[in-house]
Amino acid sequence: SLLERLADYDETPGDTQGTQMEFPLSLPAIPNICRLLYLRQEIAVTPMTRLFFNLTLHPQTRNCVLGHFLFLLCRRPEVGSSPLALPPPHLFESLESGRAPLVNVQEIQAVGSQRILSILAYLLRRIPQCGEFFAKQWSQDKWKEVLQTTYWTESDGKDHSTL
Repeated sequence: SLLERLADYDETPGDTQGTQMEFPLSLPAIPNICRLLYLRQEIAVTPMTRLFFNLTLHPQTRNCVLGHFLFLLCRRPEVGSSPLALPPPHLFESLESGRAPLVNVQEIQAVGSQRILSILAYLLRRIPQCGEFFAKQWSQDKWKEVLQTTYWTESDGKDHSTL
């Protein structure tokens, strides 16, 4: 079954098989994939859900994806931050005639959170290791490792101590 095969890939003490597997996607690409959750016009749910399902099958990309999800659920967007920041300072959309994007922090957080929670509900029902991720207490160093590719906002400071 899928669950038995998944267990074979996960990290166990003294076993490096899970960390030696090829990543389904490079870790620095995951923040960019997460930005797709902040499009004003939502991408079809099924392809996005399947993409995140596939990413969470590998233990390293699972930790990175779920770490970003948790980060995005807990962090408010900051007006005026870089468009590369997570969460972004505005929803991404087509801007006709050069108009500026609408900035509503509550809308940005609501849209992103709703989409993330929908995907998480799907993942938690199908991949038990996703639930295990949320049951672990992580050190600050582990968080820095998992979220190393995130574009931090200015208020985080250089030491990223506000995780």
